[in-house]
Amino acid sequence: MTTAADGPDRSPNGTAAAMDAVNLERALVDFEIANARVIDLTTRLTQLGQDLLATRSELGLAKLRIAELELLAAELATMKTSMAYRVVRKLGDTRAGVRSDVGKLLRR
Repeated sequence: MTTAADGPDRSPNGTAAAMDAVNLERALVDFEIANARVIDLTTRLTQLGQDLLATRSELGLAKLRIAELELLAAELATMKTSMAYRVVRKLGDTRAGVRSDVGKLLRR
């Protein structure tokens, strides 16, 4: 007779061996499933990392473009406050008014 310390009961019909084989097969299947999940997660993590780098690059370029546009806006604001711009603007408005008046006179 065997005791618990001796291990599982090894009967002549091989029930214990069959159970060991089933358990081993189950463990191997579980391992394959877990391994496939790890590979999938690693692939997804790598892709997300690449997407993050691309997005950060786009953000950096957008920030640079915004800084350039802010500089241009400041230059334009400075130019609009200058006397030369106001004179040219006034001449353009006067010219447009004269053309309108001449057009009205010629239609008569």
